[in-house]
Amino acid sequence: MNWTIPSNQIDEFGNRLLDGEDFDSLVIQISTTVAFLKELTNDTIMSQDATSFQTFKPLHLEVVYMRVRGMVGEAFGTASIPTPQYETSLVCGDEMYLCRKCWPPTRPGAWLVRDNMNQNVEDWRCQGKN
Repeated sequence: MNWTIPSNQIDEFGNRLLDGEDFDSLVIQISTTVAFLKELTNDTIMSQDATSFQTFKPLHLEVVYMRVRGMVGEAFGTASIPTPQYETSLVCGDEMYLCRKCWPPTRPGAWLVRDNMNQNVEDWRCQGKN
């Protein structure tokens, strides 16, 4: 999985949002629990705007949560909101399959299935077998 920090983001009021340039380094925390228990959390310190990491299990078998914390010196900032939960193949059970090639509709109607994989895990859906 690859992670990139956007820079020079502006909110709807024209204010600059904090980004990686505001900190000495960033800590990317990856966990299999939304509570980020120490024994189930992997910390990666990043001083640039992109990093990648290896998960213990494939993303379609286990939910992985991520959050970011800024560091100035040895002080940690408040952690970001964790990434949302997504469906895995284990949740789908025996009667459904996990569609990793599903895409949200562009207009009212059914979800689309395409040849290329959707990298946004929030769009993965359990689908009925035909």
